Amino acid sequence: MGWGTFSFFLVLMAWLAYYSFWVLTEASHESGQTSYKGLASAMGGKLFPILVESTVLLYVCGTLTSYAVIIGDYIPPVMRAWFPGTPFQERWSCVLVLACCVYFPLTILRSLNSMKYVSSVALGFIGYTVLLVILRALRPSPAVAALPGASDPLVFWSSSLSDVFSATPLILVAFTAHYNVLRLYYELECRTVNVMRNVAGLSVSIVFAVYILVAFAGYSLFRGATRSNILSSFPAPDLFVDLAKVGMAAMVVLSYPLVHFAARGAVQNLLFPGWSFSWFRHVAIAVILVALPTTLGILVPDVSLVLNFSGAFAGSLMVYIYPGIFGLHYLKANSTHRLLSRVLIVFGVISMVLGVRFDTGWGPCLIKENGG
Repeated sequence: MGWGTFSFFLVLMAWLAYYSFWVLTEASHESGQTSYKGLASAMGGKLFPILVESTVLLYVCGTLTSYAVIIGDYIPPVMRAWFPGTPFQERWSCVLVLACCVYFPLTILRSLNSMKYVSSVALGFIGYTVLLVILRALRPSPAVAALPGASDPLVFWSSSLSDVFSATPLILVAFTAHYNVLRLYYELECRTVNVMRNVAGLSVSIVFAVYILVAFAGYSLFRGATRSNILSSFPAPDLFVDLAKVGMAAMVVLSYPLVHFAARGAVQNLLFPGWSFSWFRHVAIAVILVALPTTLGILVPDVSLVLNFSGAFAGSLMVYIYPGIFGLHYLKANSTHRLLSRVLIVFGVISMVLGVRFDTGWGPCLIKENGG
C-alpha cells in the first residue's frame, strides 16, 4: 500500500470515525435513543431497524471469529517452541479448549461489572507490543534482515485500487467501537455531548497513535516481508515476541465477553424483543455465539480474511452509512452536518463496494487496473 498512502487513509478514516461518533451522540441526545436499532426505529418503518440490528450482529460475529483466529495464530506456536510435547499444540485443540473452558463461562455472566478493568489490562499488553516493534525496528536482528523481501525498497505511494481498498477495511476495524458508543454515552455519569466528544476524540487519538507507530516501525523493519499479522512476521523462536503474543492472546480472551455481550443483545433485539430474562435462552444464545465463531476460527487460516470482509461490508455500514443516514434525519437543521453526513454515506458506499470487490473477488470486474 505504501506508507504515504496508508498515512493519508489513516488520517481520513480516523477523522470520519470521530465525526460519526459525534453524529451518533448528537442523534442519541436529540432522540433519547441508546442503540442503533432505537435510532432507526425512531425514524419510522419496520425494515430499517431490523437491517441495522442485523448489521451489528454480523459485525460483532466477525469480530468474535477474528478473536478465535488470533488465538489459533498465537498460542500453538508458543506452545510448540517453549513447551514441546505438551497438549494444545494444534490450532484446533487450542481454540476449542479455550472456547469451552474460558470463553463460554465468561459469556454466561449477566453483568459486565466484573470485566471493568479489562481496558487497563488491554492497554498494558498493547503498550508492550508497540514498544517491542519500535525497539526491534531501531535495532534489526540478522534473522529479520535475512528474511526474503526484508531488503526491498520502501514504497511511499500506491496507485493500485486493489492495494488501497484491500487495506482500508483493516484500518476501519481499528476505529469501530460504534456498536457500544451509545451505551457508553448513556452510562456516563456526567452525560453531555461535549464529554462524549472528548472521550471519542481521546479514544480515536490513542488508536491512531498505536496504528501509525506500529505500521511505520513494522514496515520499515520487514518491508516486503511484512505479514498481515505483524507479530507473525518475526522469526521464531523469540522470547520477547512470544510474550507479546501471549499478552495479545490474553487481551483477546478478556475482551471476548465484551463483544459477545453486544452480539447477544443484537440477537435478543432481533428475535426476542421485550421478552423477560430466561436462563435457558441466555445460555442457548451463548452456546450458539461461541460455537459458530469458534468453528470458523478453526477453519479460517488468516485473520485478515475475516476482518477484511466484516470491515468492508458491515463496518462500512456501521461507521459511515448508518451514521450518515442518522445525521441527515436528526441533524437536518444544520447545513454543514447535512453535507458531512452525505460525505459519510458516499465514502461508506465506495469503501463497502470496492472493499468487498477486491477482498473477496466477488462481483463483476468494473475497474481494470494496469490494463488487466
